[in-house]
Amino acid sequence: MRPPSKVLSARLPVTEPATPAVWRLSWQHFGVVLSGFGMGLCASALVLWSLQLFLPRGEYQERIQIPLASHWGLAEREAFGWVGHAEALYQSDRPTEAVRAYALAIGLLDTRLEPSSRELKNQIQGQIDAIERVKTDIAPLVHPSWGSTLWQLSNAPLSASVWLDALVAYPLVQEPQLTVLLVLSLWLALSFMSALQDQMAWTRILDQERPLSMGRILPPALGSGLLALLLTALLTLSPSQPVMAAVVCGAAVPGLFVQILNRVYQLRARQALVAWEIQHRAEFSSELHNTAQQSIMNAQVVLREIILDLELSDEPEAGHYAWRLAEAMERCQEVEDELRVLRNGTEDKFARGQSFADAVEPICDRLERRGVQYRFEWLREGQAVEAHEWEKWAFSLGESARDRRIAATLYQVLSELTWNVIKYACLDSTEPVQVSVQIACSRQSQLVRYRLEVKDNGPGFDLQSAQSRRPHSGIFSLERYLRRVEIVGAEAHSTLQTAPGQGTLVVTEIVVSPRR
Repeated sequence: MRPPSKVLSARLPVTEPATPAVWRLSWQHFGVVLSGFGMGLCASALVLWSLQLFLPRGEYQERIQIPLASHWGLAEREAFGWVGHAEALYQSDRPTEAVRAYALAIGLLDTRLEPSSRELKNQIQGQIDAIERVKTDIAPLVHPSWGSTLWQLSNAPLSASVWLDALVAYPLVQEPQLTVLLVLSLWLALSFMSALQDQMAWTRILDQERPLSMGRILPPALGSGLLALLLTALLTLSPSQPVMAAVVCGAAVPGLFVQILNRVYQLRARQALVAWEIQHRAEFSSELHNTAQQSIMNAQVVLREIILDLELSDEPEAGHYAWRLAEAMERCQEVEDELRVLRNGTEDKFARGQSFADAVEPICDRLERRGVQYRFEWLREGQAVEAHEWEKWAFSLGESARDRRIAATLYQVLSELTWNVIKYACLDSTEPVQVSVQIACSRQSQLVRYRLEVKDNGPGFDLQSAQSRRPHSGIFSLERYLRRVEIVGAEAHSTLQTAPGQGTLVVTEIVVSPRR
């Protein structure tokens, strides 16, 4: 039977509103469907736009636009298809065939009475007259804006063909770049809004307690304004004019600027936090030295005097008491050593040149003094290697502050777990306690994965009852160490497996991107 397990994550718990699960799922499904629809629409438009750009001139209209418009019964779209085909024929020095194509377009518009159709018919007739006058330079026909096509919905809101023309035939088939630019505009506006929200958070304008605070209102307002500007350009400018694409692509500038600014704020915040940690550690070190460490040293002095008195005593029990007090003084020395490590800081020791293997040596000495049989295994890509070889491959402690933080976190977790073995497994076990420590490092695609596995053959315990009795004991509070690696861009979690009579296994993983 597999022992129960508990995952200790480094992420802080996030308080969510009490929304029913069914509503949460429905909104998630709605977002997925909407995103899938947008991606599919954009992909279709990209394919059609690519065909329009890379097929020989006029073939897109002849093979795709004209057949689709004819099948849908959209005479104006079909006429525009023949116009585009005629322009390609004229540029290929085939004026007679171009005039014939223009005539087909006029024939499609003869029965239509809309002002836009009459205007288009007059423009086509002007193109024919220019060809007949053997005019060498004929400007392409300026296509109407998308907004003028959408305006036709107000005249015939119940006509299916008008909806098909305004939402599919014109923006997707005749002018596929419109759909691409529309999806791009939506993405740019949402990215700009998200970047602004991050900006408000970094500059501490965002107020989570006030629903109408500036940090909540400003990003949606500016993002909506940018989207309105882009939609206005898409609806009013002609697709045949290159200024439309320039306007949409230019909208990426403010969003890119805000994202770069956010990166600067993030870097400054990390530097400020590191500086605060150094200052806080110095203050904590001073207080620790002046209080707890001095008290322990004074207690050791008193114990040493009592031991000397007992050694000089003639009482039969004096030797036994002296031995017990000597053991207590040894425990005080161990506590003083731990406080000294805590006061000096493990990262500082790595920065001063201490290796990770040397830092682990006191842990091995502590286990050996308590009679714990231990075995360390260093794995590089799953293969056992020597400690110094593993460290040289896994860390750059002298150069990388990030590696020093990860190494210090692994050391602190290992120290905490071995202390738990000494405090609980050694006291409750009737057999010699054995500890297996496995420290591994591997590189997988774009990630570096550090893995610390500590396993003992102690008596184990019931996970649920132990957590209810000691919810904040060392083995259940590894998050305080794991959270420290988040500042260097790493993710960490720890998994605990145990059961009565089956020992204890704790696996800690730290995942980070490779150094650049």
